[in-house]
Amino acid sequence: MWEDRIYDSIKNIVINSLESVQDNFEQRRGVPFEMFGYDIMVDDDLNSWLIEVNSSPAMDYSTDVTERLVKMVLEDTIKVVIDYHKIYY
Repeated sequence: MWEDRIYDSIKNIVINSLESVQDNFEQRRGVPFEMFGYDIMVDDDLNSWLIEVNSSPAMDYSTDVTERLVKMVLEDTIKVVIDYHKIYY
């Protein structure tokens, strides 16, 4: 169900939310990218719901689960930055 339904739904939420505010973004000098934290709920019918978006999300280890997730996010962030650098520089 993750790949068939939930993943695409969350991806659409992220894309639509960024498109809705794209005219309000300004590139800050010396800041090549910004990370946002999305809080999304998945209900019993597998519908995804956006709860909130955080700029500069907390990356602390408040629970065992968040420790594992934060480490995964940081590793993936480095991969994205390196791939972006390879493509555009």
